[in-house]
Amino acid sequence: MYPIYHSHPLNERFADILGLSNAALCMVHCMAVPVLVASGAAFIAHPAVELFFVGLAAWAVWSATRRSKNILLQGVLWTLLVLFSIGLLLEDLHPLMEWLSMGASLSMVVAHALNLRYRTTCA
Repeated sequence: MYPIYHSHPLNERFADILGLSNAALCMVHCMAVPVLVASGAAFIAHPAVELFFVGLAAWAVWSATRRSKNILLQGVLWTLLVLFSIGLLLEDLHPLMEWLSMGASLSMVVAHALNLRYRTTCA
């Protein structure tokens, strides 16, 4: 059996699905914030929402890469997480940071999908 949470392969698959979903939802959030704020839903632009996305992305990347044997995908996911975090946390300082976070988010969707595919073909 699998007594420890992280030793079960389904949890690593779930981490990739969660990471893919989180990154996609983050992109939708980034694009929808101006419209939602203009319509009165300013709570959606709260910094805690961004920290939630960063925290969830970090957990998903850590869980998805913890036992992965694909060093390239591990490096890509961790690099994208760092770029995503930098972009989100510094978006008020420079307008390009928002583009950095959205680009990293889109790239994380692709990287998690590739990691899922790698898992199913090599497992």
